[in-house]
Amino acid sequence: MSRLWPLVFLTACGSAPRDANYYEHVKPLVEEHCVRCHSPEGTAPFDFREVDQVVAVAQQMVWHAEEGVMPPPTTDPTCRDFQGSEHLTLDRGEIATLTRWAARDFDLGDPADAVSAEVVPGQLEGADLSLRIPAYTPTYSDEANPNNEYRCFALEHGRAEDFFVTGMQPLIDQSSILHHIVVGAVDRDELPSNFDYANGVDCMDDDMGAVEGMLTAWAPGSEPVKLEAGKGMRVGADQVILIQMHYFAGGPDTVGLSDESGYSFTTTDRVDTELAMLTLGSVNFRIPAGDEDYRFAESYRAAEAMTVYGVFPHMHVLGKGYRMWIERGRKEECLLDAESYDFHNQLHYLFREPVKLEAGDEIHWECAWNNSTSNSERLFPEPRETLYGERTDEEMCFFFTLTEVQ
Repeated sequence: MSRLWPLVFLTACGSAPRDANYYEHVKPLVEEHCVRCHSPEGTAPFDFREVDQVVAVAQQMVWHAEEGVMPPPTTDPTCRDFQGSEHLTLDRGEIATLTRWAARDFDLGDPADAVSAEVVPGQLEGADLSLRIPAYTPTYSDEANPNNEYRCFALEHGRAEDFFVTGMQPLIDQSSILHHIVVGAVDRDELPSNFDYANGVDCMDDDMGAVEGMLTAWAPGSEPVKLEAGKGMRVGADQVILIQMHYFAGGPDTVGLSDESGYSFTTTDRVDTELAMLTLGSVNFRIPAGDEDYRFAESYRAAEAMTVYGVFPHMHVLGKGYRMWIERGRKEECLLDAESYDFHNQLHYLFREPVKLEAGDEIHWECAWNNSTSNSERLFPEPRETLYGERTDEEMCFFFTLTEVQ
């Protein structure tokens, strides 16, 4: 992994104004880089659309930007650029603007001179299919998996013909108890004959095909996904949409909450390029207690030519960083490189340029974890040896890879 982190995002040499003020110079930066999280619809505190709330935490905001803590870490776009990277990273000039604003004692300037910027869209435009699970209150009654519950719901899409999903947006109800959502298309006759459509079924250790027929997934921080024009993922007329919910009770105030989360989609009858998810990852690791930088790597050899359009990496709260790369003979080609990882900012990375692999090329991946007391996200006061598992207090190392169907 690159040791330049977090400075990898500061490679652009943008210019900074000599005398920065809020309305002319800082407001557009806040709108472009911060509002997606710092708003009522986002996952972070404060509403940065309101100037008084920005000013209230301006000192902390500038410090976090200078230290590379905010915006939250993503994969390094200089490894491989991805859609939206310009909204998710700050260049040197933008950070210098914030520093100059702080030096001028956070001068507001004149509202008449206000400059606006593009706000990252939080909604999927044109959604024509929306599905929510029936109201469900997790019981967390599995003694073998305390405070965790996997619940799978099968939802009818109501379409008489096959169709293609071209965009996906999570409809999050109770974010405080949601660890992740996996959405897949599953043949109706593959479900158990006694499947409880009204209440769902417990599916810890049994995803019933949701991952194999995976369409998308949500984890904290995930944004709507919009595929390029002409590309989509098939859903059969005889399939149901299987939604796998992972609930986690992180405290007394999260018990007893009823959830009705779901997903919205944009769809079409035909596409030029059919896409599907290839699930890559590791399950045989053992993370020692107290290890600040435990790493585990594996690889996959392509049996035939394939094209990779994007990757959704997923780890749990001990996650420290990850990388993914291709080996072509003696040459390496970077796919993902994240020296830092934030469980609360898990993103889908759709590459600006797809990556073509030939038969025999190898995809490698490596996950790094911090299982020591220096990890403030740990769930236990004293670190414990941690293995692969589906609970929040266990760990994962997955790379859900969007590929072209051959």
